[in-house]
Amino acid sequence: MERITKYIKQKRYGLMAFGIPFLIAVLICIGNRVFPFGPNSMLHIDMYHQYCPFFTEFAEKLKHGGSLLYTWNLGLGSDYISLYAYYLASPLNFLLILCPRAFVIEFMELTILFKIGLSGMMMYLYLRDHGRLNLLASAKRNSLKRAALVFSTTYALSGFVAAYSWDIMWMDTVALAPLVILGLEKLVKDQKPALYTISLAVAIWSNYYIAIMLCIFLVCYFVWLFMTKAKGWKAKILATGRFGLYSLLAGGMSAILILPEIIVLGYSGSSMGDGFPSKMEWYFNVLAEFGRMNVATDIYTSTEHWPNLYCGAFTILLVILYAFNRKISWKNKLAAFAMVAFFMIGYANNYLDFFWHGFHFPESLPGRQSYLFAFLLLTMAFDAWRKRSYYNWQIFVAVAVALALLGLSYWNGKEEITPFWSYALTAMFFLLYLLLYLVRRSKGMKWFLMLVVFSEIAANMTATGIGVTSRVSYKQNDADYAYLLSVVRDREGDDFYRVEAPNRLTKNDCSYHSYPAATVFSSLMNIDVSHFYQSVYMEGGKNYYCYNGATPLTSAMLSVDYIITQNELAENPYWTLAEQSGNLYLYRATYSLSAGYVIDSGIPQMWDSAYPTTSDRINNLTELTELLGASDRYLRLCAHEEDREEGCTTIHIEEPGYYYASYFTNSSDRLTMSSSRGYQRTFSKASHRYLLELGACEAGDEIKISNAKGDILQFNLFSLNEETVQTAYETLAKEQLKVTGHSDTTLDGTVKTEGGQMIFSIPYVPGWKAYVDGKECELQPFEDAFLSLSLGSGTHDIHLEYHTPGLLTGAVISALCIAIFLLLLVGRRFFYAKENQHCDSVL
Repeated sequence: MERITKYIKQKRYGLMAFGIPFLIAVLICIGNRVFPFGPNSMLHIDMYHQYCPFFTEFAEKLKHGGSLLYTWNLGLGSDYISLYAYYLASPLNFLLILCPRAFVIEFMELTILFKIGLSGMMMYLYLRDHGRLNLLASAKRNSLKRAALVFSTTYALSGFVAAYSWDIMWMDTVALAPLVILGLEKLVKDQKPALYTISLAVAIWSNYYIAIMLCIFLVCYFVWLFMTKAKGWKAKILATGRFGLYSLLAGGMSAILILPEIIVLGYSGSSMGDGFPSKMEWYFNVLAEFGRMNVATDIYTSTEHWPNLYCGAFTILLVILYAFNRKISWKNKLAAFAMVAFFMIGYANNYLDFFWHGFHFPESLPGRQSYLFAFLLLTMAFDAWRKRSYYNWQIFVAVAVALALLGLSYWNGKEEITPFWSYALTAMFFLLYLLLYLVRRSKGMKWFLMLVVFSEIAANMTATGIGVTSRVSYKQNDADYAYLLSVVRDREGDDFYRVEAPNRLTKNDCSYHSYPAATVFSSLMNIDVSHFYQSVYMEGGKNYYCYNGATPLTSAMLSVDYIITQNELAENPYWTLAEQSGNLYLYRATYSLSAGYVIDSGIPQMWDSAYPTTSDRINNLTELTELLGASDRYLRLCAHEEDREEGCTTIHIEEPGYYYASYFTNSSDRLTMSSSRGYQRTFSKASHRYLLELGACEAGDEIKISNAKGDILQFNLFSLNEETVQTAYETLAKEQLKVTGHSDTTLDGTVKTEGGQMIFSIPYVPGWKAYVDGKECELQPFEDAFLSLSLGSGTHDIHLEYHTPGLLTGAVISALCIAIFLLLLVGRRFFYAKENQHCDSVL
């Protein structure tokens, strides 16, 4: 016990650097009634729609032995290594194996809180070693360590963390960045490579994307160290060589993830556009950015590029005083303020914005490099504090300059982005810190100053960070989903099937509830599948494709066997009620196809699924059914009466049938449909333009479609031709693949065919291999979106097998880099041991 007490006493400042921001964040969660202290959760933006489902799926794979190469529970099927690299690569996530499924949300929340605390600890360790505090006399050492707690806590609760802490995959690199930069200092000053290489490798592994910005910063910071720390050209050349070598080794250690990621991203919407901008653009006046450092200013996550720069009002004063400090060399001042300018211009200029974000323009969540800006300012501020030696006039000048910057920022900024009250509050803190400085020799004033600073930091985080949503509404249908999906599994056994949920909570419900589906929202999704969805009037975009807008034929082509709805459907020929649980209903499809089906070899050449206009998308469906043998239109345009009012349109049904609708213009993301017979449905993301499924109607029914924005909507009404559906389906169903077995990475089956093109409802990406009767055959893309292969007449055994592209090459590169690094460490230790032995013998 005595040894533990002694250890805690020795490490108390490091433990406090973790504990203070962690405790502040926990108290904010309690105040926001986060479970178990209330009904809320920290699920926010993509954490709600993507990360929670992905974490749940990862936990299931860890517990039940699923493959980490591929998953069917994300869209129509997705490479899993690339998904892991992009969203899940934090080493902490392997602890999910210990987490019950019901508490994955809480695991994520605790992980975020832990990483916030870890950010404070790592920043403290950096400041301690950067300032060489352990070499100082006891009194001054402890005083500066207490000051370091203030700066490290500010880093852990900076504006970046307030805005993006929910982006759990970024927080590892935020926490590790101070350690990586400390390792760089040790590499340049002391020629010690271990800390730099290992910490950078872990940062890149954890999230290669946010680590791109760290790598850019490291290059800039190395130039600073190159100019100020390396003495003589020989030392500078050696330092440059070490920096380049160990940086490459650190990056190469993650090649096992990065190479597959690059290949898969090449098939995603993230690879589209974003060429180097042809014309320089300024988003806003650089002076306006200073307002984004204000206390309690609202976080910004939208598309106008405003960064989140808060890192303490006291930090701004100390950075100005940094310029006056005679103990800091002019070289360091020049380099430091040059980097500050590089950051500030980078937020406002499209060229540098493109550069900072890895040659990519973020569509939202701007200024993703601002965690490094906070690190830079806090390091400058700490240096200004620990080397403080100022005249009173310099303090007054610093406050005057800070107030002038506030005024200029307000004059050039936008009230809706940075409100006046945040400027006024920040000015009050400037004046309060001036007052505290003037009475600094009063008894206990240093402790009071620390209390004020911690209060500012905590108040800012409380006002701007840790947003919450309802945990209850997120999980309310979990038990009903689990029961209905167990019914499906019992009925289908080992057969291949897919399930969809028109009233889904997110586009990744399939990952959250663990079922194969035809919908996904991910930066890695296959863009060609999205284009196909759009061509047949379903929902598709740059980073999502969705079952919304599916018709019986397209649903069958995607191998969807079941849907789960929140309302009982009117009796119709397309869906049959199979089971009910709570307010959820499970329906079995009348028309469903296997994972593979054979079509005439000429159809891929004759059917052009371009989709420039609405009428083309309807025509695409008709042309496809004609090629499949139907003689009448698939969707018939119906004359009808509409009552149009602001926010609501009533469609009058004149004949019985199964109906769909499309609108002319619409600005609302959410449309609500209600039938005079009691059926209701909400169409989410309706601005994405897809067919609205109205369902089975009788003559005289009234369909009301309302929107919250008060738009006056006009609709086209289409009735589905049952005879055409049946004819086209029977053509496709005639020669289906009979699935005999499948796993996460394989699909086996047999088919009897007269010859043609077999189409699989599986996205086309490199990595899939096909074997027909034991012989490998070339896979081809159908409509650039799906796997297909040519078959001759006869009965054939089909085997599909998936291997992540680039994984083996990446693994070899990673292994080589680790081996080279270890050899260099051993060689370095041997060299220095031999040199020391030589020195001892000389002495």
